[in-house]
Amino acid sequence: MLYSLYEWNQMALAPWRISAAHGAQILRSPLNPFHEFLPAKISAASMEMFEALTRNYPRPEWNLPNFEIGAQKVPVEIETICNKPFGKLLHFARDPKALAKARGRNGGPDPRVLIVAPMSGHYVTLLKKTVLALLPDHEVYITDWADAREVPLSEGRF
Repeated sequence: MLYSLYEWNQMALAPWRISAAHGAQILRSPLNPFHEFLPAKISAASMEMFEALTRNYPRPEWNLPNFEIGAQKVPVEIETICNKPFGKLLHFARDPKALAKARGRNGGPDPRVLIVAPMSGHYVTLLKKTVLALLPDHEVYITDWADAREVPLSEGRF
């Protein structure tokens, strides 16, 4: 019921969101003789804010580059360790040979770090910089929660 209401709300806001985007473009246009006046700037900023706050954003991809230790690049692959209806546990597997070469030693295992992403509706890929900062010295795992709207009721409660 709650998710149906959310979807209805998104559909009801769509015409307003489109109107706000076009209105902001018109107010900021250099062809508009009033585009330099403060009321036009405030109105355009308000319309842009409304449009941005009501927009649905796509899920960003990880697109993890190779991270660097010194001048050496170490490749990373994302492995799904556990896959459940409400989320996944991901592991960022570093290439052990490239890692040993970059460090100049084989060394023992690195400490494991579990990043528990907030279940606030944000995408876990927004923690990409945190993951990249931890990769040189840690085995990194992260929770990737599913959007509750996409989990069928037949899967039960969280």
